Formats: sequence, structure tokens, C-alpha cells
Amino acid sequence: YGAFVKLENGLSGLVHVSQISQKRVKMPSDVLTVGDEVEVKVIGIKDGKISLSMKALEEDKEKAEEKAEKVVIPKAEDIGTNLGDLFKNIQL
Repeated sequence: YGAFVKLENGLSGLVHVSQISQKRVKMPSDVLTVGDEVEVKVIGIKDGKISLSMKALEEDKEKAEEKAEKVVIPKAEDIGTNLGDLFKNIQL
């Protein structure tokens, strides 16, 4: 069904088998073993139960990498100031 994760302050939550990885996982024991330390993201709290996801963290990292790749750096000739720009607002 999933893997239970111990959190701080005596809390625990469940990582459903569908939230372990972006790849298909048949059984949590195929990927995880008792005692593994994992990073998880809280994706829901309902009726005192905490739903966790490892997959959501993978997706967040991919989105951050995509954003980093979309940075546009202007060409050197488009950067800077010329004399025309400096004197354009001067009135004599």
C-alpha cells in the first residue's frame, strides 16, 4: 500500500506507493527498506492523517532545473550605455 515515515515530534505519515517515484513501483519494498532516510513533501492532511510524497520533490527539482535553463542573457552589444543615451534628456 505504501511506506510509513517517522517525522519529527512523534508524528508519522504515509507515502502511498504511487508517490514513491515517477517510475512505476509495484511494492514499496522494491525501492525502500526499513530504516532508510528519505526526503518527503507533505501533500495533504486529512482527519489527522499526513499524506507524503517523494515523487513531488522529484517534480519540484525538475521544474527548478527547467526555470534555470530559461535564463536569457543579452548579447554584449545590447548591454551598456552610449553617449546618445547619456545626453538624450539634456535640454539646453
